[in-house]
Amino acid sequence: GSAKSPRATGASPVGGERVCRWLLVPDANTLLAASGRSVTAHNADDGQVLWSLDVVPTGQISGGQLSADGKTLAIKTDTDGGRVLLIRDRQVVGTIFGPVDVALPTADGQFVAVTHGRTLKWYSATGALRWQFTGDEFLRNPAIAPDGTIVVIDADHRNNFGNLTPNDELALVDPTSGIANFGGGIYEIGTNRPLHD
Repeated sequence: GSAKSPRATGASPVGGERVCRWLLVPDANTLLAASGRSVTAHNADDGQVLWSLDVVPTGQISGGQLSADGKTLAIKTDTDGGRVLLIRDRQVVGTIFGPVDVALPTADGQFVAVTHGRTLKWYSATGALRWQFTGDEFLRNPAIAPDGTIVVIDADHRNNFGNLTPNDELALVDPTSGIANFGGGIYEIGTNRPLHD
């Protein structure tokens, strides 16, 4: 099966601060709990700890997303102004430095789409920046096509591929060609240079 979306399972005070716990389900046998400064895998049947990884030296985990195949985990933190830690095979394989609103891995976990403010960035799963695109408005809640070929972003929280209408104000990005269609204009990613009028 595919990995399930994260759920905030509650908050509890730790050292006077509230710590959110994120529950992620990579497969039918495993539950991942991301909380405070660590990620812990539990056996889904009996709750036994399978492994644990301390991932945040300072600050807290502020969210997480699994790739659909359940193998790549993008953990958002507030460490040093913001970081995304990319975890695969029980180890951190990459880090994205800087503040992030959303970090969303592709279905196969090979790439991660990151938004912050008006910027969309596309990273490899090891944290290497591939390209970036700056929109005219805030880019929120990206959605990635199951095959990873198109990223859709809108400001109206209707970014489900099945709910798009021709009137939606969208940015459609092709990660492989480096071309973006935003507000009716076609742009070259990285330069934001218009390709057509």
